[in-house]
Amino acid sequence: MKGEIDLRTPEFIASARFRRCRLYLYILIAAAAAAALLGYCLLQRNAGAMRQENARLRAANHALAAEAAPLREMQNEIALLQARKALTLGLQAEKGSWSDYLRLIEAKAPAGLHVETMVLERKGSLVIQGRGSSMQQVTGYTEALKGYAFIGDAAVRGMELEAERSYRFTIDALLIIGGAAGGGPG
Repeated sequence: MKGEIDLRTPEFIASARFRRCRLYLYILIAAAAAAALLGYCLLQRNAGAMRQENARLRAANHALAAEAAPLREMQNEIALLQARKALTLGLQAEKGSWSDYLRLIEAKAPAGLHVETMVLERKGSLVIQGRGSSMQQVTGYTEALKGYAFIGDAAVRGMELEAERSYRFTIDALLIIGGAAGGGPG
């Protein structure tokens, strides 16, 4: 009202306002603490659920990896079989007689190296015997044989010095003809 006079002192009025503000401040602090506590509880509940879900997903990933391992192995085997098939088809297209293959093997011999015998043993195993003028010449000839598509593997089985600058050698090679080792002449 307009005609009333307030007899309270300004300090008392300021003190009353301060008490009212302090009450609102306490209510505000209590509400913030309650909200923080509620958020923490929800976070803990969700964290537990997230841990369980992560553990379930990890177990599922391990199970899938275990199931996928044989499939990866099968893919590798399929790729290997496809490469072998391509090699076999290429060899079948170039298929010749046994004498053609043996002539090609003999033709790889460098000057100074003489192939004396070639014996075809079990399942395409070929034994080549001869004389060469140096160890490097014999190993070079062996490496050159590996360049043929119809030779799966070639290795020096033995080498001995017969006379000065004359080495007697034996080379084992695996013939891959007709898609299988020692499949036969064409």
